[in-house]
Amino acid sequence: MKHIALIALLFIIGCGGIPDHPADKKLVVIGFDSADWLAIDPLISAGEMPNFKSFLDSGSSGTLMSFVPMEKSPRIWASIATGLHPRDHGIGGFLKKNDELASSSDWSAPALWDIVGGSGRSSCVIGWWVTWPAQPIDGVMVSDHMSFTRKGSREGTIVQPDSIDLSDSIVDWESISNEELSRFIDLDALSGHEEEYALKLDELRIIYACDLTYLATLKQLVADQQFDLNVVYFRGLDVVSHKFWTYWNTEIAPHEYSELDIAVLGDIIPGYYKFVDELLGEVLALFPEDQQVAIMSDHGFHGPRHRKRGWQYGVQEHRPQGIFATRSPLYKPGHKFEQMEMLDTAPTLLALLGLPVSEAMTGAILSDGLTGDGKKFVDYLLENRVNSYASFLPARSDTIIEQTEVDDEIKKQLKSLGYIN
Repeated sequence: MKHIALIALLFIIGCGGIPDHPADKKLVVIGFDSADWLAIDPLISAGEMPNFKSFLDSGSSGTLMSFVPMEKSPRIWASIATGLHPRDHGIGGFLKKNDELASSSDWSAPALWDIVGGSGRSSCVIGWWVTWPAQPIDGVMVSDHMSFTRKGSREGTIVQPDSIDLSDSIVDWESISNEELSRFIDLDALSGHEEEYALKLDELRIIYACDLTYLATLKQLVADQQFDLNVVYFRGLDVVSHKFWTYWNTEIAPHEYSELDIAVLGDIIPGYYKFVDELLGEVLALFPEDQQVAIMSDHGFHGPRHRKRGWQYGVQEHRPQGIFATRSPLYKPGHKFEQMEMLDTAPTLLALLGLPVSEAMTGAILSDGLTGDGKKFVDYLLENRVNSYASFLPARSDTIIEQTEVDDEIKKQLKSLGYIN
């Protein structure tokens, strides 16, 4: 069945009657968890996010509406990857009913990288939610547990193929000095109070090291091989937003902070957004200037809200308005669209890859801002939908993975963010 579907798909994308795709059908996908235009736009105006500004000038951008009511990150990112509603792709959240962490064997629908592999092309996927244990794909899979590898050993489950050695790409959070954190904090204000803020700064070190690790991993992998689809996910903005947002926006703080708190920690949020801008620049520099790229977040962020039952945290701190931006010959440079829906993301990414949408996907390819050639190409894809990509879902390993201190560390962090009880 899979071979029949593959032949049909290759016929569609290789048929001589198809309009030319204006690009090379390769794509870089960058996920910035919790990124919000409300924070980005003022920093761009102040000249603090030059890479974002340049990208938006050359691409098309607008609001990506998340699910309402808000869902937890794994469900949203799985919908981005599959084009399916959470009830249809098998990823229910951070934990399963038995209180174990959700795992890659829980996917019941093929993700973008499975579809790309089924069409005879390769992918490099780094850090995407619920990709542990790493499963074999056509390319390289680096699981979302990569940043916790120093907390426990899981040979063969962090990266596939497991012959790849990524140890040199792991940034040890304990090696990050206060001087390196000076891009986020005021060292003069901190002086003499290092012990008082040690735990807070260690939290910052850990997530900073995580994002640096995923960047270093991408650099290592694309230096050795070219892929048709490159996917990298950065979680840092979400964690620092949950941890430090109210030091920056004290009007919504659940209690008063001291002047010292605000002096030391009050600039972490804008500082991290500026770091994200550098991450974008570093990623873009790895690829040709005309490479197709899509940037997105799963939601925005407005901080805790006070309701009748008290202060609400976790997903209640999220805004449904996230970001989406793409640079591609399919779309007009500098165009601003008003809004697209979460389930529109996968169909749009498939179009950038030159692949048709399936009938199972209820979302639409982003049409606002298409060029003339882009519209012709997208119209052709819509006229030639495939019934389903279900046969591209690979067999999952049924190996039982022993729970280790890694799981406890991840659960501890999720609990501190208000995501689990």
